[in-house]
Order: sequence, then C-alpha cells, then structure tokens
Amino acid sequence: MKRRLNIISVFLVLLVFFILGIRATVKDDADEKVKQKYYHELKTFQTHLMSLQQAVTLNKPADSLRLIFKKARISYKKVELFIEYYFPHYIYLINPPPIKMAEDHNPPQGLQVIEEQIFPDYDPANKTRLMGDLYKINSAVEALTGFEQFFIVDRNLPDALMEEMYRILTQGITGFDSPVSLQSIPEAASAISTVRETLELIQDRFTAEGKPGYQKSIGLLKEAEKYCQKNNDFDSFDRMHFIRQYLNPVTAWLGAEKLRLGIYDHTRTSKLPLTPGIYKYYSLFDQRLVSTRFFAGDSVIASPELVALGKKLFFDSLLAGNNQRSCATCHKPELAFTDGLPKSLALEEYKTVHRNAPTLLNSALQRDLFADQRQKVLEDLVTEVLANKEEMNSSVDEVAKKISMRADYETVYQKAYGDQQYSGKRIARAISAYVRSLISMNSRFDLYMRGHNDKLSRDEIKGFNLFMGKGKCGTCHFAPLFNGSKPPLYSFIEAEVIGVPESTDTIHPMLDPDRGRVEISQSPVHEFAFKTPTVRNIELTAPYMHNGVYKTLEEVIDFYNKGGGVGLGLNIPNQTLPFDKLSLTAPEKKSLVAFLRSLTDTSVLQDKY
Repeated sequence: MKRRLNIISVFLVLLVFFILGIRATVKDDADEKVKQKYYHELKTFQTHLMSLQQAVTLNKPADSLRLIFKKARISYKKVELFIEYYFPHYIYLINPPPIKMAEDHNPPQGLQVIEEQIFPDYDPANKTRLMGDLYKINSAVEALTGFEQFFIVDRNLPDALMEEMYRILTQGITGFDSPVSLQSIPEAASAISTVRETLELIQDRFTAEGKPGYQKSIGLLKEAEKYCQKNNDFDSFDRMHFIRQYLNPVTAWLGAEKLRLGIYDHTRTSKLPLTPGIYKYYSLFDQRLVSTRFFAGDSVIASPELVALGKKLFFDSLLAGNNQRSCATCHKPELAFTDGLPKSLALEEYKTVHRNAPTLLNSALQRDLFADQRQKVLEDLVTEVLANKEEMNSSVDEVAKKISMRADYETVYQKAYGDQQYSGKRIARAISAYVRSLISMNSRFDLYMRGHNDKLSRDEIKGFNLFMGKGKCGTCHFAPLFNGSKPPLYSFIEAEVIGVPESTDTIHPMLDPDRGRVEISQSPVHEFAFKTPTVRNIELTAPYMHNGVYKTLEEVIDFYNKGGGVGLGLNIPNQTLPFDKLSLTAPEKKSLVAFLRSLTDTSVLQDKY
C-alpha cells in the first residue's frame, strides 16, 4: 500500500512538472514568435528605407520617392509599438516631430523631416540634405537590428499593446506624425494589424475570464483595419465612429485584462520621463483614467478635512498682504476658475499682471504649471503666487501666522492636521489639496464617449471629427485631457510657438512682446513658446491666449485657420504651428465651436463656494 502511494506521489509530481513544462514551452514559443515578428517587420522597414536612399541616389522621379516613402511609413507602423515601448530613446532618432528640441544641439531628424522634403514637392537641389537625413535614420534602424539578443517580450507586453492603442487614438488618426502627406488612416490600419497579430500570438496568456473579451476584441480589430482601408481619406474619416465602435471596447477589455493578470503601471528605466500620468487600465475616456497622484510630487493623498481647509483658505482675503484679495479674486468658480479679464488686475490699482489667468480645473492633471512651465508642483506654485508683489505681496508663512490668530480656523485646522502647529508649508499643501480636487472630466462629450448616445448633436460630433482631423487641433491638444500632455503616458507637456499677436489688428499685426518660456529655459527654441493649455471648459474661460487678445472662440479659430502668426504675416522662424491655412468653411468653424462647448463640465462647481 505504501509503495503504491509512493508511486502515485511520484507520478503526480512528474505530471505537475510535465504540465508546467508544457506551459513554459508554450510561453517561450509565443515569445519567440513575437520576437521573430518584430525583427521581420523591422527588416522590412529597413529595406524600404534603403530603397528610398537608392532611389534618391539614382535621381528617381519625385512620385517614385513618395511611393517608397509611404511604404516605409506603413512598415514603420508595424514596429512602432515595440520601438516606442522597449527602445523609447530611438524614437527621437526615427520618428520625432520635425522640431528642434531645447536639449538637443543637433537639427531634428527622422521620418517627419524626410516627409517635409518630398511632400508635397521635391526639389532635387536638396538631394545632399535628404541623403544625409536618410543616412541618419538608416543608422538608427541598423542599430536596432543589432539587438537580437535583447529579450523584447516579457509579461508587460499587454501594457505595450495598451499604449499603442492609446497612441493610435490620440496621434495616429490625427495627423500628428504624418502632417504633410496625410497618410494617417492607412498607417493606423497598419498599427492596428500589429496589435491584433501580437494579441493572437500571446492569446494563451489571457485569463479564462478574459477569453470572451479577447475573441470580441480580435473581431473588432479586424473590422477596424477594414474600416480604415475602406475610408482612408484624412479629412472625411469618421473618427468618432472609429473610436467608439472599435478602439474604446478593445482598450476597455485590454485594460481590465492587465489588472486580472497583475500587470500594473510602472516606471520604465530610461533617460526619458516615463512615469505614466494616467491609469492605463481603461478606455481612454473612462472617468477612472485620471488621478492627481502622478503629479502630486511628495504630497500624500489629501483627506477631505485637508481639502476643506484648503477651500476655506482659497476664498479668504487674508491671503494677500493687504487682506483684500483671495485666490478666488482671479480664479472665480463661475468662470471655470478664471476671471474674465485679458490680464488679471494687480494689487496696485490700475495695473495688471503679466498674463491671462488660466483655469484651475484639471490643473492638477499636468506636469508643468504656469504658461512658461516654470513650476512642476502645485505647492511651489502656491508659495510663489503668495510671495509675488503684484499678485498677493504676502507669503505662506505670513498667512500661517494670520490664521493662527483666527478662531474660525482652529477647528478646521485641527481636523486637517490633528494639531495646531501652523506653518507656511502646511498652508501651501492645504490650498494645493483643494486645487487638486477640482477635476472636471464629466462633460457631455465624456458621457457620449462612455456610451450615452443622446449627449451630443450631429454638429458637435462633426466638430470633434474636425478637431481631430482637418482642423489639426488634436495634434497639440491631445485627447482626453485636451491639453499639451503628450500621450500615451501624458507625463510630458509640450510648449508651442503659435505667434499670438499683440492685438486683433490684422492689417498691421504685431507679435505680442511676451517672450514666454525662453525666459526660463534660456533656449532660443523656446522664444515666444507657451505651454499648450487645456480646451476643456473653454466656453467659460474667455478671453483667450496668454495675453487675452481674443474675446471669442470664433476669433481663436479664425487665427488658427489663417496659419497662426506666420499666416498673419509675422516673421516667426521658429513657429511650431503649421503655416498653411486650414481652409475651414463657415459651417466647419461653427461645428468646431459647438464641439468645444460640449467640453463644458460644471459638475465640480455645484458645491457652494
């Protein structure tokens, strides 16, 4: 009997090892297949680049160059998710925006630089420059092909796929990295095909609970590819239908599967800031997507009592040195926490501060603060504003002394901190906690993206499609935050040079003299550059631009339609906004305004202030 039990025990142990061995073999086999797919697609991309280089060398006609380039772009999209996730520093060599970066001493390079040289026209006189740019990108790709010993596939591959889906939605279909040739839709189909094929290769890794969602997602991705191939015109592509019908359901499933598999958002080792600014577990328009914790610095999660203290301080005029001004003086709740003035009034009568007061709604969901991006943490912003002689002429320490002598603060302060030890640091933290509570992500647009079909009109949907397409708004105001925080991680916020004029005079326009971010960075690249603000609640935040030059949304759209400052005739060599006119019709402008108004969310204002 004992011998029989021993035999059975040995058998069970061997069976377990056999099963585990099979699973390990299956996993290793899937890893190897994905790895082989990546290197095959990378070699294809390299082949197209070499063909383009040869065609330029042989002085082939411009049409031939453009055709080969399109093929190269399509093949790049087949490897984009792998390069972006596992080799992010190579993106700045292969496919960055064609704009010189402040920290880069070399001129920009990559596919978009090459695109500008052959679209819409190619000048053979620039052959030497084009050959040089092709050599640089070919060198980068050649370096990538040499990493064959790198184990590119790991348990975080679903996270890489999630990021690519976000990237397709926010950049791929907007023309962000195909701004001249406008091949974004065929390229989106190529990127989607890689997502689908990779999912199919690793399907055995998904949970039993996630299998039905997997099957549905594979079907949706196939349909999405066909939809792009059938409707490949950039201007007329129905982005709203594409996102709601195909992308949102797939990202919702994939994000949930990440959680079931225990794959959590993390910081990746890199020279770049790769801490995610959102939770990557949901559809991109899910209200659970955003969190203030990513940009809170060393601050802990605020308690309701701390927020209550911060709110009381925010609306108290003791904040100013003369006891006559509060934060709410320039940030009024009914105006989405702006003040309705071109530039806020200074403490000294009849004077104004330097710039327009920005909305505080969702200000916690961004890496950089102030129009020139000079602060990173809200506590530091609060400290600076209180000390500014034009704004408050006070200090956090002075405010701490004042409230220590106020009976109405004793209880609320005790509840917030558990003691009566007043300090300037605590004052800044309390006000910041209140500002971080001002999250506004439940507009009619958001509800529509979450499946409430009665929340948007046809005109508003048309406006969204224009915003993300022909209007090129979505290439700087990235969904769903609609500010300059760059997807898919939203951890880096862009500054743009758009050429804001000093006045509305279009006959004799003058560039606004505010030099912007260059005063902070000291980099010529940032001359007249400003942080890209959110357009959420823009209906409530007029007047617009850093100097409040435009009173209406119609004026703002007209400015962009003309091509920004350069379109007005101003000399701005480093303008990052495309110079060419958008050629928006009057009905299209109206639809854009309608969409922008659908981003209004006053639910956070329903509390009495």
